[in-house]
Amino acid sequence: KASTDVHLNGVTFETWLDGKRAYALAILDRAQAAGAAEHERETALTEAQSRLASAGKGGGAEALRDCLSARTALSEALRQEAQRRAILRGGAPDAAALDARFASLQTQASERISTLLKKPQGNLAEASEALAFQLAQQGVGKSAHWLIAPFTYRDTIYPSPFGRSAAQELERAAGSSDAAGTVAGDVVLKGTFVDEGQVVRLLLVAQKSEDGRTLASASASLPRASIPKDLLLAPANLESALKEQKILGASELIPGGLKVELFTNKQANGTSQIFVAKEELKLFVRVNKACWVRLVYLLQNGRKAPIAQAWFIDEGKINQLVEYPDSFEIAPPYGAEHIQAAAFTEKPEALPTHKETLDGTEYDVVADDTTALVKHRGFTKKSKAETADTFVTITTMAAK
Repeated sequence: KASTDVHLNGVTFETWLDGKRAYALAILDRAQAAGAAEHERETALTEAQSRLASAGKGGGAEALRDCLSARTALSEALRQEAQRRAILRGGAPDAAALDARFASLQTQASERISTLLKKPQGNLAEASEALAFQLAQQGVGKSAHWLIAPFTYRDTIYPSPFGRSAAQELERAAGSSDAAGTVAGDVVLKGTFVDEGQVVRLLLVAQKSEDGRTLASASASLPRASIPKDLLLAPANLESALKEQKILGASELIPGGLKVELFTNKQANGTSQIFVAKEELKLFVRVNKACWVRLVYLLQNGRKAPIAQAWFIDEGKINQLVEYPDSFEIAPPYGAEHIQAAAFTEKPEALPTHKETLDGTEYDVVADDTTALVKHRGFTKKSKAETADTFVTITTMAAK
């Protein structure tokens, strides 16, 4: 799962008082909000076109800054267009023409930047230095507090050993740069990488932490052959992890009554959801009613290991973040994994399990597949019991 903060134009509020209880309702006019996003998109596209035209007249550092600024404006335009399409529920008849326009401008900017940078990147360290240089040219330098997440694979939410190394190299390159920059405060750096066969392309966007505004963007490529063979580009179980994520997401219940939330110790601290061998994993749950909670760990190899079959959270702990009493040490197998929380207002029957040894570690595992798991509510007859599901995704890795 992924989340983002957006600032919407045209939101109005209504409030109502009922004794000591207050209610607030936020109302968004879709047409007005979509129109505002369209206006911001066109403003950013005009800026990008103007910067590219200016860069085309010369060379050197000034032309490079113009090209980098054009690409940043394009990133902002894409963000506004994504927001517009979400507001319109995907009903954007001009989508194909806009996509072609975006692609054309992105190609122009990338080709011009490659020409102006001149020096090719031969490995990850050089690619990271090129990224840091491009950010500095756009004002994002040492004066900013960089929050760097591991690079994720393509358009998935999953990092990998390579993605972790890319983030570490970028942090090193930023630390060794002399550029102070003009941007202050917290800046979130979000990167993705794409395996294009002979080369691996890194894409990076810098956003202001407070409002998500795009500050800068950068890209660099390195030869695929320069990456050590043991540095995996994607999690080994990427295909199965995506499949399980889809099944869990489709089954997630958002009822009007019982609700459950699940967090890890890294989520609570706002850091990346990567856990390495021997690292401690803690789980936290929040519910809005007294209930029993079932926790199941979906391992990298597809096995399902129950953590708790029926953990009771009483009335005194509702609407609070409650730590599960046991903590866990990360062990193999490693990869993209999920943890599911299911809440029940009536105590559920235990899932049938058997013991298996996986990579030297013994687990109690559930025999059913993921689809059966999310449908197994533990009740043998109809009742008025309420249930709710949620899950988190983490990536586990071997220690360096």
